[in-house]
Amino acid sequence: MAILGTSAPFFDVGSSGGGGYITSVFITTDNKVTCTGDVWGGSDWDEATSRWEQIVRADLMPAGDYGPSKPSSGGKSDFPGCFFYIRANADSTRGYMMWNALLYYRDGSAAWTRSSMTAKKSWTNTGAPRLFNGRAVTNPSDKTKLLFGTMEDVRYTLDGGVDGTFAVSGIGAPVDIGGVASMNLVAVKADGSQWAIFEQGTGAKTSATINGTYTLISGSPTTCRDFFYDAAGHLHVVTYSSEQATNNWQYWNGTTWTRPTMPSGAANYVNTVAVDPVDGGAGVAQTCVGIADSGQLWLTLNKGTTFVGADTWNLTYPAPIGIYTNAPDFVWKNGARNFNPSKLWFAPSGSNRLWCAEGVGCRRSTPPGTFSRWDWYDASKAKSGNVGLDMWVCNQVLTIPGNTPGRNYQLKWDAPIWDVTNSKVPATYKNPNAATGVSAGWGADYASDDPTFIACAISMNGDGCGWWDTTTKTYTKFGTKSITQYGGAIGWSDKNRGIIVNGAGSTGGTYAEFTRNAGASFSPLQFGGETLGALLGPYYTIRKMVTADKTTPGVFYVLVSTSNTGSVPANFSGLWRKTIGLTGAGDSEQRIYAAPLVASWTDTNGQQPTIRCVPGSTGKILMTAGIYGPAGHQFYIFQDNGASATRTAVTNVTDVAFFGMGKGPRGQTYPSVFIFGNVSGVRGVHWSSDNMATWTKFADYPLNHIDNISSIDGDWNIFGRCYIGYSGSNQIVIDFTKTVTLS
Repeated sequence: MAILGTSAPFFDVGSSGGGGYITSVFITTDNKVTCTGDVWGGSDWDEATSRWEQIVRADLMPAGDYGPSKPSSGGKSDFPGCFFYIRANADSTRGYMMWNALLYYRDGSAAWTRSSMTAKKSWTNTGAPRLFNGRAVTNPSDKTKLLFGTMEDVRYTLDGGVDGTFAVSGIGAPVDIGGVASMNLVAVKADGSQWAIFEQGTGAKTSATINGTYTLISGSPTTCRDFFYDAAGHLHVVTYSSEQATNNWQYWNGTTWTRPTMPSGAANYVNTVAVDPVDGGAGVAQTCVGIADSGQLWLTLNKGTTFVGADTWNLTYPAPIGIYTNAPDFVWKNGARNFNPSKLWFAPSGSNRLWCAEGVGCRRSTPPGTFSRWDWYDASKAKSGNVGLDMWVCNQVLTIPGNTPGRNYQLKWDAPIWDVTNSKVPATYKNPNAATGVSAGWGADYASDDPTFIACAISMNGDGCGWWDTTTKTYTKFGTKSITQYGGAIGWSDKNRGIIVNGAGSTGGTYAEFTRNAGASFSPLQFGGETLGALLGPYYTIRKMVTADKTTPGVFYVLVSTSNTGSVPANFSGLWRKTIGLTGAGDSEQRIYAAPLVASWTDTNGQQPTIRCVPGSTGKILMTAGIYGPAGHQFYIFQDNGASATRTAVTNVTDVAFFGMGKGPRGQTYPSVFIFGNVSGVRGVHWSSDNMATWTKFADYPLNHIDNISSIDGDWNIFGRCYIGYSGSNQIVIDFTKTVTLS
């Protein structure tokens, strides 16, 4: 088995942002900007190039602390993500990070060092609390003194974490917020004279020293989502839960609480508040900005006594007033309002530059002093040759045989469909749910008789299933389809006939429907007159359980599990052929393989069962059961023989989490096959160009990605090209034929 070296021409793809959440932005007193992502660690801003540089990388993390096998965290964390990443104000070359429940530190561009801290609960990707800010602060005059909250306690170190960390006495575990586990928050005055802890469920407490006794401030709110001191020494609390109903921003001046009355509007609460530290040189921190989930802003120049404008700065875009989400250089969000802000922060330079971290990236702006248009500019691009701030969750990359080489169609969370002509230039983007909220692209398939027609399974906030016209680059929703569930899978035959599965365990039942009139109407997918009820499972696991045979119009194959919760009996499990005629008289179904192939759709592991027809080969199907049975751990070839099918295991290939196919060698009828799985016991990304007889393994962690793989797709027009999607850091392109082969 050959192994490809790291000199392979792989490269990052697409625009940045989306998919995961940028949970925080942090700025030191010398204007060093960092940000944290909920599934893909931390990044540093390079002012000279206006780009982000990822600092959680395979070449910087200790060996064994990254990748599909999570660090040893004693079950304290569900995700290999970054709980916080900050730099020290006393010396901004010192960085601190909590990665999957463990604390790390580094100086300058050195590698990260793990402290001896016992693992602490620190989920990064669960519920509203993942957007809470104020998780860590350093002593303004001593880079080795760090105070930080966890989901169990509050901890401190006096030596930078070298000898571990210690729990702050008298601080209890945080209460759950929004129905999920939360975290205690922390703050420190600019001169280091006072430290503060917000103990969720109790309130704000202060101490003169980092490891002293913290005393509750009388009248404090009891929940908090944003916690900080401003330059004037006032302690700000943005509350959550029942205290968020109205006027949820409060600040403490050392004697009394002030709770400004915010303007009326569609929302009169905020997620986060920023206070200008110098007010353009005036020296008094009076200018405050607040922002809510809808993108609505409030601006006050006198710390809440009055607000600029008579209403929220939002609802009449583009004229005569401004809108938070107007980002002229961020094409897919320009003019939309579908942002989920997590943190606002003024740069300390006196430039009036305001930063915002939110679910799809970072923005910068200069707040106007009058009631006028307010533009925000994208600050989410990656440095060249680095994965940067890409937060996409990539579910699929579709190419169409015979299409222009290099053109592909990308399906992603929060940014459903991208039409990419060249991977290195901006793409055409479409969000079919722009009026109702963000969408997610779960999958797509092309019509064999009309390759300009791409059917899409898209859902999230409202129905978005429809089709993309590759010629006009326009998107049209299917006429009568009203599926609003999360998740999705799709198989499409000719232009008229297709199957779409939508649904999610947490949001309702599964809907499996088919059309015979190009999406003008849909009918329930049935076998033997009985409707399937549980093909999908939790929406964040992508199960490609339906596929279309491109050589025989109207023929589809469907996986049915042993635990279907609809009316179909358990003994219906196996592989089914479903034929959809142009009229009802042409419909038929046949279970061609009766042995259980999928035990359950309820498993939440991201490496799930997949079936795909081999284009150009009638009735030939590749299948993986993911990483669990009952089909075993083999990678299978099925051949439909009419009344039944034969099943053959691919030699030496097991535990395939994801696979895709692409253009085969010149003169051959079989495709290239790409897998993420084991070949002869060696796990990785493998490629076969000889009908799966031998395999070539690609180098692990290309571009130093340590994120989990979420999809693999081959290119049907470029031999040896493969697209690898990640669960929070976009995707890369690999051209296997142009690599250096090592023994």
